[in-house]
Amino acid sequence: MKDRLLDYRNKCNVLKSIQSIRASRYRRLNIFFCIITISVSALITFIGFSGIDAIQRVIKGLLKLEDLNMDIIQFAFNFLVFLLFIATLVPMIFQFSSKQSESEKAISSLAILLNDIDDILTGNFGIDEKEVERITYKYKVISQTLPANSDRLYRKAKSKLAIKEQQKILEGRFDLKNEFTEDKLKVCVQELVLNNKEICAILDVLNKQEEILYLGGGVIRNLVWDYLHGFENATAFDDIDVIYFNSESKEEGYDEKLEKILLKEIPNLKWDVKNQARMHEINSDEPYADLNDAISKWPETSSAILLRKTEKNKFEWVMPFGLKDLFRLIVKPTPHFLSKLNKYKARLKKKNWKEIWYNLDILYE
Repeated sequence: MKDRLLDYRNKCNVLKSIQSIRASRYRRLNIFFCIITISVSALITFIGFSGIDAIQRVIKGLLKLEDLNMDIIQFAFNFLVFLLFIATLVPMIFQFSSKQSESEKAISSLAILLNDIDDILTGNFGIDEKEVERITYKYKVISQTLPANSDRLYRKAKSKLAIKEQQKILEGRFDLKNEFTEDKLKVCVQELVLNNKEICAILDVLNKQEEILYLGGGVIRNLVWDYLHGFENATAFDDIDVIYFNSESKEEGYDEKLEKILLKEIPNLKWDVKNQARMHEINSDEPYADLNDAISKWPETSSAILLRKTEKNKFEWVMPFGLKDLFRLIVKPTPHFLSKLNKYKARLKKKNWKEIWYNLDILYE
């Protein structure tokens, strides 16, 4: 029953976010047309009181013209009247004020329902089935009165919620260990990825290849850090790490072949393909058992993340240390690199991440 309540809570938050976006949109449209109406009305009134002849004389004097065609001024006046007609008519037809009011009422109803759900979840008397049924009924009544939502609006609302939750993490308003599960953090990352056209294009290209290719953690790490720092523009990619594991074919030439294929697909990126089945030789390690084992031997926990998108637009992950260090803005060595701290420190010095992401908490500097 608790899971049902949490599900309704999540749905209510999404609907509330959607209605908030709608209300803001209609509010902006109302303000826009109000400004247009007032401005044009003022101009028409000014021209009407002054008279077209007086306007003509002023314009001729200001522009030092010998003559000014009255038809131009008359046309401008008529155009302003037409603009006033449009600015008055459009809000009446589309009923922006009414739609704004409906969205604001929906926000209020959803907020009340969310408070009811929170009261039940935090109550000392357990969760009663009748209370859950009452919440179900109220949710259905409210949701049935709302207009249908487009996929674009739904995704925008989910993204807005994800960013709000990330900002909470940055502001330290709650204990990440208790409130954020790995699944919830995955959703946050997925929403950020889906709203980044360049990363989506990269994942689509990787999905076309015969090998099962993953996007390396550097791109994902930077994307999350950018949003947690409130950057409007994404930090440029140094390179695109493409990762896979094939113990039967370890030739370096095959990686180079894949790089050329990817370069033809998206020419303006620096592709770096690495078969992790052979990387133990370069890193002076024992052979890696599989992809998860290989990634666990990477330098930092916050970078040890792989992501790929399947044909059904689902996401597959490899993340031996989870996402919590990434969202806590913590940079620390993996257990394997605790015995290679000199290499870890040299990498930190080379990357100089704190120059860009100033809120990072870097351990073992």
